[in-house]
Amino acid sequence: MSNNISIQDLDKLLKANEEGTISLPKREIELIQKWKNGETIDKRYNSIIKLDIRQLEEKNSLDEKLDNEFTSFCENAKTKSHQEILNSAYEITVKEEIKDSLKNMDLYPLEVKTKRYFKRILSRLVKC
Repeated sequence: MSNNISIQDLDKLLKANEEGTISLPKREIELIQKWKNGETIDKRYNSIIKLDIRQLEEKNSLDEKLDNEFTSFCENAKTKSHQEILNSAYEITVKEEIKDSLKNMDLYPLEVKTKRYFKRILSRLVKC
């Protein structure tokens, strides 16, 4: 393969498409399958596939950031008194709902990129 696209990258794209993380056009799926099988594809499609790989990596990065922020918040809550934990139960629930919703949303690449730049995404959205 050329242009730094590995079989693993192609497999990740196909798996993400199957899981619904991203939506690939049927034509692109066919091209990826051909490429995986060692067939040559038109070079103009390389940039499209690279873009999809980058968008998947950014989405995964956002998902990881959301998980880390939520885990950190919950770990911090465990250090509080029982009353403080009860008082923050609503915030825990709302943050978890927002996290899960964002992870399952079909976001545009620019939305993913923008949200990744927020330091604390969940805290910022809960305060809105």
